[in-house]
Amino acid sequence: KLKIERMTTFDNYDWDNDPEWQSFVGKFEITGDVPSSVLRLKKRYFKKNIDPNYDDAPPSASPSEESSSTYEDTPSYQPPREPPRPTSQRSSPSYPSTNSSASAPPTFIKPYIDKLRPYLPGAQKVWLYGHTMVFVGLIIWIFPFLIPSFIQYQAYRLALLGAISAYGVTTFNAIGWPEFTKEGAMRFITNENSHYLYLAVALLISTPITTPLIPMAIYSFFHISGFVSNSINTLPPNVQEMYRANNMDAYMQRLFEKREAAMMMCAQMELFNIVSLIINFFLGGGSLILILLYYWFLNFRYMFSPQSRFVFEAMGRQLDSFFLRPNIPSFISAGYTFVRNFLARSVQ
Repeated sequence: KLKIERMTTFDNYDWDNDPEWQSFVGKFEITGDVPSSVLRLKKRYFKKNIDPNYDDAPPSASPSEESSSTYEDTPSYQPPREPPRPTSQRSSPSYPSTNSSASAPPTFIKPYIDKLRPYLPGAQKVWLYGHTMVFVGLIIWIFPFLIPSFIQYQAYRLALLGAISAYGVTTFNAIGWPEFTKEGAMRFITNENSHYLYLAVALLISTPITTPLIPMAIYSFFHISGFVSNSINTLPPNVQEMYRANNMDAYMQRLFEKREAAMMMCAQMELFNIVSLIINFFLGGGSLILILLYYWFLNFRYMFSPQSRFVFEAMGRQLDSFFLRPNIPSFISAGYTFVRNFLARSVQ
């Protein structure tokens, strides 16, 4: 009877309003028999987090049958990949997941979180909606003739709020609650998602400027495309039929083949964006504070992103070959060398 009651609790559990379950299932890329795979994940989550005494075997099962009904017998998932920012080793985007190393919330906050938990959306939904807001918001922002100007400005803010939501979720899943210690600060600045969270906040509190948003929107486009491609089997049947009728798999394959080139282009744009910020400042439309904040963003990218470091060093070699030529006036070469050495020391 006790076993039947526990199974009833499992069957009646409100999975949709449990953000921890949403985060847990988000770290698995489910393939094969999707309903069975999700059911196994639910059983494992329920036993680990809700009822340690839960037994998922049918009440009438024999001991041998119960012992054979374990999750590990027929796994149909793949381990999660590292979150958003792709490199040459990644072939598709990954999604927010619960990190076992994430710190627990402060004690005085936990009671309030427990009260709000039923009303909070799943982490993966926030991540997906956030990237959608970035992409759609930028499209509206750069095509002002389509909509009234006051909506255009709100679209800019919408895009940045979407970026804060998406990168905030992945940063939180990676490092947990903020810890105001040296170790906590290092975990924050070494996480690539936190760089874009930092940049989105800096742009939100500054005068609107378009160029820094373009790389973010490209990243968001690939994240959304990867999510749709990997989650197609969980969507309604009519959506699946439309997806396959339009041969979207072939399109996605071609898209992801160009992904690495797109990521390299984004890294180049991030470097050139500081030039546009400086020009905008001297034309009277920018902010010196934003230039300094963006400079530190580039510092983080150089120190902790191999892809960005490669792009920055390649650009440095091209500048060296131009400014250090014998026919360049010595005062120009000396000024360039001073600036280059200063920037090199600042990232040591």
